[in-house]
Amino acid sequence: MIICPNCSTPVPTSLGPSIQCSCGTVLTIQPQPSEANPYASPVNATPIDGDSHFSAAGRIFTTEELSQLGLCRVGALLIIIGLITSLLCLGGLAWLSAGRVSMEAAMGPLAIIGLLYLAAAGLTLVGHGFFMAAPISSNSKGFFQLGFAFTIVASASPFLVEAAASDPKLSLLLRFVLAVTGISTMFIHLTGLARLSVFIQPNGGSHKFTSARTCVVIGMLSMMAIIPTVGFIGHRQTAAIVAAILGISGLVVLIVFLVRYTAGLVGLRKEIREIIYPSNPMA
Repeated sequence: MIICPNCSTPVPTSLGPSIQCSCGTVLTIQPQPSEANPYASPVNATPIDGDSHFSAAGRIFTTEELSQLGLCRVGALLIIIGLITSLLCLGGLAWLSAGRVSMEAAMGPLAIIGLLYLAAAGLTLVGHGFFMAAPISSNSKGFFQLGFAFTIVASASPFLVEAAASDPKLSLLLRFVLAVTGISTMFIHLTGLARLSVFIQPNGGSHKFTSARTCVVIGMLSMMAIIPTVGFIGHRQTAAIVAAILGISGLVVLIVFLVRYTAGLVGLRKEIREIIYPSNPMA
């Protein structure tokens, strides 16, 4: 029932959206949005129950998941900084090795490069640790935890190789284990990133991580195939050509991997930012 504003007569609303009162006044009923379509989903990211759930990118996220994704976003930033710092260190070493400075003058820059490289390795390791906070529902948490464990093992492997330098067979075995551990670590880490990206945005940038995963495996296998291939061929000139081809192809694949991996991390940070800060894209 509604009240006519002219004659104060009660008028039933069941007669339709437009009702004529006995005094001649035509009353129009404006339905509420919830009455017009009670099953409509909100367009913007708004609280579902006012407590812990949010709707964004077509998926429901709890406040705990948003907090965990925020930590993953920080981890991606640390890894990106570590990658950029490592590339700068490699560029500095290449410049010094070109013979542009004397050995005495290069001692200072070498020390700085060494410290920067250690800092980059530390940032990368911490970044991998932040990804272990990924939501359980993303099916990526276990991959990040296993990848972090492999990263710890890979970090300690050079010291083991140095300790076993007196035994050639043991040293060669440890080097092989180090290479396998490195490939496994990146494979597991990239698989976790791909699953996390699908969890956040099913049509997002997960393909960048899967292609990067393929690149790192091909690149590492190409590098590992140089020594046995050269030993199998025997002929020095032919072996040198084959080794150069494998080395260059592996280097090209690794460069493609770095581009795809970095682009994937940047895209992942953007996807998380759009969920946590839907009204502030510059946050």
